[in-house]
Amino acid sequence: MKAFINGTVITPGGMIENGVLITKGDKIIQVLDQGEGRAQIPKEAETIDAEGLFIGPGYVDIHCHGGGEKAFHQDPEAAGLHHLHGGTTSVCVSLAYTFSHEELLEYTKVIVDSCKKPGTNIAGIHFEGPYINPAFGSNSRLTRSINPLEYKELYDQAKGFIRQWTIAPELDGASDYADFILSKGITLALGHTGASPDTIYQFIDKGASVITHLFDAMGCHLGNESVKVTGMIQDTVSDAVFAVGDRVYSEIICDSLAVHVKPANLKMAYRCMGPERIILVTDSTITCPNPADFSEGDIGRSAPDLNFNEAGELSGSKLTMEMAAKNFVKYTGASISEIVKMASENPAKAVRLFDRVGSLEVGKLANILLFDGDLSIRKVYLEGKLVVTRE
Repeated sequence: MKAFINGTVITPGGMIENGVLITKGDKIIQVLDQGEGRAQIPKEAETIDAEGLFIGPGYVDIHCHGGGEKAFHQDPEAAGLHHLHGGTTSVCVSLAYTFSHEELLEYTKVIVDSCKKPGTNIAGIHFEGPYINPAFGSNSRLTRSINPLEYKELYDQAKGFIRQWTIAPELDGASDYADFILSKGITLALGHTGASPDTIYQFIDKGASVITHLFDAMGCHLGNESVKVTGMIQDTVSDAVFAVGDRVYSEIICDSLAVHVKPANLKMAYRCMGPERIILVTDSTITCPNPADFSEGDIGRSAPDLNFNEAGELSGSKLTMEMAAKNFVKYTGASISEIVKMASENPAKAVRLFDRVGSLEVGKLANILLFDGDLSIRKVYLEGKLVVTRE
């Protein structure tokens, strides 16, 4: 049993200054204010002095391919540990459209097996495709037509562990594909698409509830250097999303130089959609050994959280959620409580994990972060156990 004291506890209901958070085993059992809290700390509890830090829920990253030098399908434990150090206590592993069907089946088994292990931060699978619009994605030549036999086989392989599934709604067969996904209780996401607003509206009416990495990409620039950016989303699609912004969550990749999403678009999303509907994601992938060799100009050297493929295309990131949170504050001025909502609560709600994680509430897993006012993480607890400590 642990009792966290001398910190500001961040809950869905607000900030509790000098609050008390009590855990037992892997669960949160009490969240108390200063007045009632100290008196109710059990004698047997280990006291954790937060020393004036914020006490918040672990981050939930619902779009992440890998971390450090390893993709999740190569080494789930190594990639998971990398992101634990960035505060991610729940991660949905993204398996992309770049894999063949045979590879997806193989890698799905690897991730499902990892999800079943005790004490893991791997919380499920995000299928990013494999059926997307080939005009919107790096290595998009690897995309293919929608095949019901394939996607049903993928579902059977990952049954019970799929948290979200991204599709391009304008493709032939997408309507039946979406119906299948929704019928299984899986979150339907729209992405890598050039669909018209009417098509976007139609699929949101069906039940699509997440937009995969909003604004990435619309053609970005950095100073006088252009950057090849591929992915999602065209102006017509973003217009449609804003029109129904209170009905969907939108993922945002926020790197340090705002290459994935321009500063003006970050501010527009924050002001128009608000922290209630934004989800911060990393879209992290394997680190390119020499990114400057593949990116245009010196961007690869100047942005440590960007990643490029061999074609010079922006390809995911090297972000952790800690970095993404700091970057978003830098460009929007979001408050700490809003960051926690966008990095913990919203993603957990979007992929139906909120009954277990995403907030500091009684009965939920004791996934806890201690961090300072600059969002620098000092300690990470996973299911009640201290797994990361920084000075």
